[in-house]
Amino acid sequence: MAYINKTDVKAIRDSLKRSYPAFKFGVRKGSTSSSVEVTIKEGPTDFSDIYRSLDNHYEPINQYHLINYGVHRHFFRDIMDIIKTAPRDLGGKEWYDNTNSQIDYFDIAYYINLVVGQWNFPYVCTDESK
Repeated sequence: MAYINKTDVKAIRDSLKRSYPAFKFGVRKGSTSSSVEVTIKEGPTDFSDIYRSLDNHYEPINQYHLINYGVHRHFFRDIMDIIKTAPRDLGGKEWYDNTNSQIDYFDIAYYINLVVGQWNFPYVCTDESK
């Protein structure tokens, strides 16, 4: 059963801050404690080339298709790796995914929602040259 506790969420938050000090992240448990929600709120990178919506300040990242994000795919892959390994590194839960949708069997440590910006608070690029 998918579940993440506040200690694991704190480990993810601390690891992201340590790895990317120039960025501001929002990290919290989902409403049912089965997911972690990571929002990239502010940073020096211009993500304008990945926006698909009309508002151009909010973009959910599909963790299974990171190749679609061009030059940013390595950045998003590194963030996904941190989200998956940070709790384990501090003695918390090991991330796994034994899901088999062919037989309607869903077994995952916790779900991951990664988003650039929020619908009501757009991502802020802090790089003055952009």
